[in-house]
Amino acid sequence: MPTANVDSTESENMPKFQRHGPDSLHSWLTAGACALATFFGMAARRSSGFLYVAIMDTFNASRSQAAWPTILLGGVALLTGLVAGPLAHRYTARPVAIAGGLIGALGLMTSYFAANAEHLIITLGIIHPIGSGMLFIAIPTIINEHFLSYKGLAMGVNFAGAAMGTFVFPKFLELATNEYGFKGALLLFGALCLNAVAFSLFLRQPSWLNKRLEQEREARAGNLLIQNETGGSTSSEDTVLLKHSLGDKASVKEKRFAHGSFRYGL
Repeated sequence: MPTANVDSTESENMPKFQRHGPDSLHSWLTAGACALATFFGMAARRSSGFLYVAIMDTFNASRSQAAWPTILLGGVALLTGLVAGPLAHRYTARPVAIAGGLIGALGLMTSYFAANAEHLIITLGIIHPIGSGMLFIAIPTIINEHFLSYKGLAMGVNFAGAAMGTFVFPKFLELATNEYGFKGALLLFGALCLNAVAFSLFLRQPSWLNKRLEQEREARAGNLLIQNETGGSTSSEDTVLLKHSLGDKASVKEKRFAHGSFRYGL
């Protein structure tokens, strides 16, 4: 009997798996959505070998002409980080990932109208990697927001999704090319990669992070008010924060100090 009581007490004290919050069930569902968005968003880069051969066969292009679109797939995508990073910081990562999925799929589908290998440099080598690069940069930001203790594992799940495309999309392109031709295969490929947008729609900035950012904003506004009242200088940006973040002066005092305190009466 005592042993049973000890076991029941230990089971009650064991931490339960949370449905919401950092490292919760919702966080892992988000990691799965990130992996699937990356799976479709990075599909062309995982099929660069097939694309290289198909460009030569379809457009009678030389090796150097066929190499340019496939080379740019990786380089342009990574260079996009110079723009995608600040955009994700300004507007959050979700709209950047959605826009990236749309642009990437558009680049693949417009390759259907390419008349030669040079046209593919624009559609497949520039437009598509801009979109896939935006998605590739934004996704790790979302994972970082949803995890505290398991960031490494969640990031591994995400990149495993990208790696799985290596075993799926080259074969898909081979079958589609045999059935519809290379241009038709690219059109279908782009439509399939629109699934990256669908999974990106699932990704949102977590509510607990929004609350923390709001608390930090309120604390900063309160400190700026104290600095302003004691004669310190404030910038125009700080003035806007005081006016629009916390409202009037009295509400700031109520949030910052308790009624009856010395600082509240100042």
